[in-house]
Formats: sequence, C-alpha cells, structure tokens
Amino acid sequence: MNVRKSLILAFASIPSLLFAQNNPAKQYVYNRAPLTASTYIQLPLGSIKAKGWLLKQLELQKDGATGHAEELYPEASNLGPESDWLGGSGEGWERVPYYVKGLVALAYTLDNPDLKAKSQKWINWTLDHQQPNGAFGPAKMNDWWPRMPMMYAIQSYYEATGDERVLGFFTKYFKYQLDNLDKKPLTEWSKSRTGDNIELVLWLYNRTGEKSLLTLAEKLKSQAYPWADIYTNNQFYYYGDDFHTKHSVSVGQALKFPAIYAQLNNTPYYRDATEKGISNLIRDHGQSSGIASGTEFLAGKSSFQGTETCTVVEWMQSLETTARIVHDVQIGDRLEKIAFNTLPSQFSRDIKSHLYYTQPNQVVCKHGNSGFDEDYDGGILLSPYSGMGCCRYNMHMGWPYFVKNSWVATPDKGLAVIAYAPVELNAFVADAIPVKLNVETNYPFEEQIKIKIDLAKPATFPLKLRIPEWCKNPQITVNGKALLNVKTGQVYNITRLWNSKDEVTLNFPMEIKVSDQVNKSVTVERGPLVYGLQMDAQYSIRKKHPVAGFFDYEVSSASPWNYGLVIDRKNLAKSIKVENSAMPENPFVQATTPVKLKVSAKKSLPGLWLTTRCMLLRFPEVL
Repeated sequence: MNVRKSLILAFASIPSLLFAQNNPAKQYVYNRAPLTASTYIQLPLGSIKAKGWLLKQLELQKDGATGHAEELYPEASNLGPESDWLGGSGEGWERVPYYVKGLVALAYTLDNPDLKAKSQKWINWTLDHQQPNGAFGPAKMNDWWPRMPMMYAIQSYYEATGDERVLGFFTKYFKYQLDNLDKKPLTEWSKSRTGDNIELVLWLYNRTGEKSLLTLAEKLKSQAYPWADIYTNNQFYYYGDDFHTKHSVSVGQALKFPAIYAQLNNTPYYRDATEKGISNLIRDHGQSSGIASGTEFLAGKSSFQGTETCTVVEWMQSLETTARIVHDVQIGDRLEKIAFNTLPSQFSRDIKSHLYYTQPNQVVCKHGNSGFDEDYDGGILLSPYSGMGCCRYNMHMGWPYFVKNSWVATPDKGLAVIAYAPVELNAFVADAIPVKLNVETNYPFEEQIKIKIDLAKPATFPLKLRIPEWCKNPQITVNGKALLNVKTGQVYNITRLWNSKDEVTLNFPMEIKVSDQVNKSVTVERGPLVYGLQMDAQYSIRKKHPVAGFFDYEVSSASPWNYGLVIDRKNLAKSIKVENSAMPENPFVQATTPVKLKVSAKKSLPGLWLTTRCMLLRFPEVL
C-alpha cells in the first residue's frame, strides 16, 4: 500500500595585512611569451585562509585523517620512517607524494607548526637527496609518474616559503627529463597523467625563461595520450584493452591537460577540449552531483555505480587549473557542485574515515564485494582503509586545494574568484599595493556573499566575479549601490578606484530544480547544492584500529528510503518548501543542517527510490 508522507531532504552533504609572499615587493609571476598572456595565476600558498564552515573542514582534517596519517599507515611501503621517500627500504611509489601534496597545502593554509614540520621532513629529504644526474626520489624507483605529485608538493612549499633550493632542483630535474625521455619514454600512469608534469615545466619557465623547458613541454605532450582528441571525440573506449583512457581517476586528472597545453598552442581545439570532454562524460556517465561515475573505470549512468575518492579530488584540481586558463563560468559552477556535494560525501563527518566508492543512491556501507568493475571487499566500507590505498593518500588535497584555488591574480593586476566560500585573502593589486579581501558568507547554504576590502592605499584594479549559470536573478551592490547589467552565466568585471572599507555584496537567489535521472528517478537541487533523503543511520563497529578514535563502520538505514516524490513540476515552489535554520559549525552534520527541503512523497515498491546523493555519509558524527 502506498502511503503519502512528508519527507525532509537535507543538503549534500587580522588587524594588519598579512602576506604569504616572502618578499612583499616582489611582483607576481605571470605567463611569459610565447605562453598565453590571459592566464590567471594561483596566489602563493598561505595567501588565502579559510573561515567559517570551510575552516572547520580543514581543522577536521588536521585532527582526523591528515593529522594522523603517519600513525595510521606506519609501514615502510606507506608513510613510516623506513619509507623509501626517506631513504628507507620501503616501496611507497605514489603514496608518499600523494600524501605530501595534500599535507603541504593543509599545513600552510592553516599555518600549523606541527603539520609544517611533518611536511618539511619529506620535502627536505627529497630536495637534499637529488641524484647527481638530476633525478629525485627513491634511488630504486625508475618511474616518471610518482615524481609528478611530489613536484606539486614542492611547488606549493616554494610558494609558501621561498626556499631557494627549489628552482635549482626543478632546473636539474627537467634537464634530466629532457635528456632521458627518448631513452625512457612515458608509459602507463605517466603517459596518462602528463599534464601534471607539463604544468610544472611551464611554471618553472615563467620564472627562469629557459627555452629548453618549452622543448621539454612539447616532448612530454608528444609522448602523452592525445587527451584533446579523446575528450573532443569521446574516445575513452577507443584504445581497446588499454584501460588508462577509461580509468576514472586518470580521466579526471587529465581534464586539465588540454587547457594547460593551450597556453602553448592557443587554438579553440585545445581550449575547448576540456569542456567537450566533460559534456561527453556527463552525458554518458554523469551522476547527480556533477561528476562522472567510475568504479574504477567509467561506469555509465546507473542507480548503482559510484565514484572513487581519487576521482573526486582530481576532477576538482583539473577544474581549478582549467578555470585559470579558460575563463568560463561553467567550470567554476561545476567545481562548486562537486566540492559542496561529492567531496563531503566521500568522508565521515569527522574526516577520520572515507569511502573508496560513494554511490548517489547509497543505502548501506558494508564489508564485502558489491559487483563493481574493480570490486574490493572494502570498497564501500566506511574506514580509514577503505578500498585500495591510493585514495587514503590522495584525498588530503581536496579541501586545501579548493581553498588555495578559490581566488586568483589576473594579468591586469586585479583579482578574480574561481569559487565562492568564506575566506580571507591577502594579495597585491595595481602597482604591488597590498590588499585584503574578507569574504563573509555562509554560501552555499545561504544566498548572500559580502566582500570587504582593506587596502594599504586607494588603488584602481579589476575585481572579476563569477555569476553562476543556475542563478536567474543575480544582484551586486558596491557600498549599497546596485550595479547594472548583472547577468547570469557571466564574469562580471568591476574596475574602479577602490578604497578601504569598500564593500561588495552579491545576492544569488536559489531556486529549486528537479532533473531526470536513470530509471525514472530525479535529482533535487537548489543553487549549487544537491539534496538527498534524510535517513536514520545505524552504525556497527566492524574493527577498532590502534590509533585512538579510528574505526571501520558498517552503516545501514533504520528508516525507509524507497520513496517517490509527489510534486508539480510546473510549480516546484509550492511542492517543495525550504526550511532554514541557524548556521552550525559544521553544516554537513545532518542533525543541524541549516537548509532542508520539505516535500510530499509516496513509499515505492522495493527497488524504486529517489536518485539523490549518498545520505548515509552525513551521519558519522553520531558515532
């Protein structure tokens, strides 16, 4: 018997100016010719500090998975003192570089001495033990790929500290690469993830002007998979038994490749390839929270398939990088959707456990096989050891990279927003004039964003603001005066003489949207948030780990979850009511979520349910 019932849908879950730069008089380093002049650049690590709910996520990482990673995984082939990345006997391959990449970003974003000390141990060993020929890393590791994430860690470390060893270190290594790539070409993982390498080569070129680096970038591109062709022509399955072009992590990681290379070859073919690839991926493999399925290979549109944690953080970094080069509002919109929905679904609320795979329709976290392509018995177990090892090391960059890429410097000596969130940034504008922007907001849980400006002296510079495509009636005011011609889906440029105490207010009214998914299911969205059925989670401790506070959990729903919505699509505002409450410290805790949607529904037959996001992962704070 179908019973009509009201349901609740919960969302998915300084007095003086400070400067991250070591030399405040130093200008930012933009693209040199022949690279495209329009590319935005990252602000140095530490220039952007998280606030509010976003800071809470970083603090949970510090106290959870990131802060305790070396205790959780102390083996020689993981993060132990006998790691080969510290000169020991282990075989850590990508695991240490993945971890250090996120650790460095978290340490300097939080300005945390303990995390900095942990990161410097790995960074110092790597810098101090470069081989005479220029190679680096474990002596017995002859693989191009694991060095790529470690180079990101070292780049971030340099921008936070100005350590003079770094530029010489990269110069020697890239000379070694240029001299040896013909004898030892890229293969497999390095061939699929070459964009990471090219990005760092161009970063060094902008600082040194060494022309051989452009030759190296072209050589790397020639040995990589032709990602622009693959994305443009939907060729993920074109290579037969070669799984790399359909491996969801590599596909997400390479999304930035065409945009990075477009700086050398500025043609529409390369500039547009990333977005064409996303369109193909979402059409054939899209999930409700804005990302393609992958378990571990691209898995189609399904009520059952999920997404790997590594895939989530790699999509995010690719979108962050692409947004600096291709200034399309849709890229930032998708980044926000993944960051605010898919990313938090991968973790327990205390960020001590994660899921290797997260399903939009997940109604259980369990030990045992589930029928995926790559079917690990811990693939959907809520645990610090869920699934394969890669995700427990790579996941640490998700939130810190989102923070450090949320705002960028522009070549016309202004600032642009990539993604909105509560942050404070210290930067330089105009002719190296210090500025602090205090972004006060509870976005995406509220509609208003205030940007308060504090300048060392009045300055004229552009402020470039992304207007989301989902917002039909955006408004911007400066010091209370409404600005004209603010349109959805545009980058709104405000160039004026700015003074301290100026205030920009953005209002992005959020409307409810219902879209069709597989098997006659629907997704409910409001602004950048995707909503899911509120369920009562039941936890069972499967294992207690030696590190205090860390467990493996199996989770199931103690309440029914198979409902169909009763809505009038022509009048969603009447069918679905928005309920707002006070903003909590952690808005991903379901019990105190600040936004809920109330909607009527009928209980369905077994096997029929609402396609939303994984709701069980909003419950682990109850542990």
